[in-house]
Amino acid sequence: MIARSSLYFANVSYLKKIIKGCLQLVIISCITLLLFEVVYRYGVIDFYKAEIEALNSKNTIESDSIDYLVFGDSFSTPTNNYVDRLQKKHPEISFLNLGISGTGIKQVNTFARKKIKKYNPKHIIYQVYIGNDLLDVKHLSNWKDLSVTRNVYWGITNYISSGVYINQRLKGFSSNKIDTRALKKEVFSVPLYTKRQRMLFKADSDYLYNTITLQDDFMDRYDSWKKAMTSFLEIVPSDVTVSVVFVPHCAQVNNQYYTNMLELGAQFKNKENTQENNYVFYAKAVKDFQAFTHVSFYNPIKYLKQKDAPLNRLYYNNDPHFNDQGQKAIYEFLDEVIFDK
Repeated sequence: MIARSSLYFANVSYLKKIIKGCLQLVIISCITLLLFEVVYRYGVIDFYKAEIEALNSKNTIESDSIDYLVFGDSFSTPTNNYVDRLQKKHPEISFLNLGISGTGIKQVNTFARKKIKKYNPKHIIYQVYIGNDLLDVKHLSNWKDLSVTRNVYWGITNYISSGVYINQRLKGFSSNKIDTRALKKEVFSVPLYTKRQRMLFKADSDYLYNTITLQDDFMDRYDSWKKAMTSFLEIVPSDVTVSVVFVPHCAQVNNQYYTNMLELGAQFKNKENTQENNYVFYAKAVKDFQAFTHVSFYNPIKYLKQKDAPLNRLYYNNDPHFNDQGQKAIYEFLDEVIFDK
């Protein structure tokens, strides 16, 4: 009996130690994450140094004066991207490509101030992507159709900006790379279409339409995006011109892409509103930021519609990014509206 009691108390003591150790681990993890968030959010460390070095020459990075700083996302990072093409066309002008895959305005604001101060640009190009920029300020959620892990991750990163960076690093940024199968496939295929786009429609089949037209809770997302964009524009000196370029989702450009999105699970309440040239998101942004007199807004959708054709598709068949012809088209558009004035 005494032996059993001793064993019981020993087990209880051991269990208490385990619980205490787990609590200590949780507390330490929370404190570490909090400190990391502060370091990330205020740009104490250049977290995207490797990505920027991969896109730019050493001489450009080491310069203290750049003509054009270009802030973008995965549309700005492929080989022979539109920034590279602009640099080749205008060798007398210096460009620094700050495009980081998987980032939005919240992530850009963590390093924009230091980059602007370091490089003293004369001009800035900021690229917006309709397909997911409003999701960067507040992610979707769908506890019924998506995993608990996915919903928890999206929920946490609504408040912890560094969570996106940590996840990308753990995956080697693979979640934001274009699937090589999507590049090689010459016809549209639902199973081969990029997993992220399929997941977004699974989470909310209306998300793209609501982004374009700012309906339902996407007006709240827009307000958060506008606040973050205002913070970005306010750190830009008034003598530096800013060109904000809106890259449309492929469904806005061509009926073929539109039909493909329907097959992927997208829902659009009105096709005309979806493919309208002066769509709500863009039109409202132009109106809301008109007080910034050094900022110009550019909408290439009409130009892209004219260029996109059966034998000259601008987007990949199984990925919503620009293909090589798309990169060429957006380069030609920017060259015309910004550099050939």
